[in-house]
Amino acid sequence: MKIKKLEWDSTFFGMTIGSLEISDSEPFDEVEFLDGAREFTLVYIFSTRTLKSSALTQVDTKVVFGKAILALTAPPPVVSCYRKEIHSLTQLEDLALQSGEYSRFKTDGHFPSSDFQRLYKHWLTASLEHRIAFETLVYAENGDVDGFVTVGEKDARTASIGLIAVRRQRRGSGVGRMLMQAAEELAHTKGYTTMHAATQLNNTQAYSFYLKNGYSVHSNTNVYHYWRL
Repeated sequence: MKIKKLEWDSTFFGMTIGSLEISDSEPFDEVEFLDGAREFTLVYIFSTRTLKSSALTQVDTKVVFGKAILALTAPPPVVSCYRKEIHSLTQLEDLALQSGEYSRFKTDGHFPSSDFQRLYKHWLTASLEHRIAFETLVYAENGDVDGFVTVGEKDARTASIGLIAVRRQRRGSGVGRMLMQAAEELAHTKGYTTMHAATQLNNTQAYSFYLKNGYSVHSNTNVYHYWRL
């Protein structure tokens, strides 16, 4: 049971953070875990099965959806690639924060709200700069950004949705569907055959959205936090 130090997370949050993945066949020994966790302030634990330990707090069940993507029609003209001289960064940042409403970095009260906001703004910036996404697609009408989606690579055949959000006033109006169609078409033109998208089990609106758009559940992973306070 080896806990891996996460250098990026440790630097970003200003504390020593580790990660542990528990396989289906691997037993979880709480005493062994606590001994190995002594050098960490926080440990993320990922497991496809339920772990019973008073030391751990379950903060999420991550659901990954998958879909085979085929050639589609051209995206509507209201969906385009992000351009800094046209699209408002402030509006995109607001939407990025909305996309993390059910994020464990927001729902775990041990994180200050400023950390959650810094993290999601960082992810947005890294996507816009093509460091963690190959494109950011924006739905805009009358100069306002009503929604956006970031698209990156999971592997040579699979593209993945990073951040996706629609302005609250426009939810249910088809904006999200058009963004997903545009993301799938873009991925298809780049040679990807599958799209993955992840959300939280508690995010019932997003869960239903992916099912309605032809996605099926690919995997479920329970996520726990251990804090040495």
